[in-house]
Amino acid sequence: MAHEKDSALGIVLLADSAAGADAALTTLGRMFPFAQKVGALAANVADEDGNQMPVLAAGAFVDGGWPAGPCGSVQLLTKGAVGLLLRGVEIDTITCLGTQDVGGPYRVTQCQDNFVTSLNDKPARDVIRAAFRFASPEIQLLLRARALVSLRTHRGEFRLMQLGQLQHDGSFDLGADVSVGDEICLCVQSHAMVESDLRLLERRYNLDLGAASLDNSMISPSSSMGCSIFADRNCGKRFFGRS
Repeated sequence: MAHEKDSALGIVLLADSAAGADAALTTLGRMFPFAQKVGALAANVADEDGNQMPVLAAGAFVDGGWPAGPCGSVQLLTKGAVGLLLRGVEIDTITCLGTQDVGGPYRVTQCQDNFVTSLNDKPARDVIRAAFRFASPEIQLLLRARALVSLRTHRGEFRLMQLGQLQHDGSFDLGADVSVGDEICLCVQSHAMVESDLRLLERRYNLDLGAASLDNSMISPSSSMGCSIFADRNCGKRFFGRS
């Protein structure tokens, strides 16, 4: 293996979980030790019953996965990681989530596994609902449609995910391991913030995105399909009510 040529390689990795990313990076580290590696984790997505939905889909001519394509010859894989191996490029990264903070950051003061019980020494449910009450009517509408939370761990990791299921004891399921001392923000993804991020990309990389419009994208506030794909709309309604 010609390691001296690895510096001309770039790897873009998308994974369904931290475990999937770690496993892929371990293997890629052995195969391409000097290649530049960047990537992201998919946000946790659950259906209306709280069941985790696939967040990664890749077609492959292998056994396993979901049958797809002519005669089922292509399998749709929904777990693990998928990546691109690029040659002769230098990768630059920028984070454009199109999100707006509504409340926080709140420090996690009591939790167990995926469940957050207390924020800033107050019941987690009360803290989140208080942030909702102080938000504008437009933001409240977005929160009911798809409430998001960002998690910044004490290890420096950053994740964006939907607000999890509300429990009878006032805690909520974050869908990922959380520890005391981690910070959580309540946030929304809005059309205006996404458009702002697109303009930032234009300026930074001298791109011409033209009259890029997101009216039909999955993150448009008017897209009912997008609300269903990206988050459980009923979850926000259970937290904040329906009107």
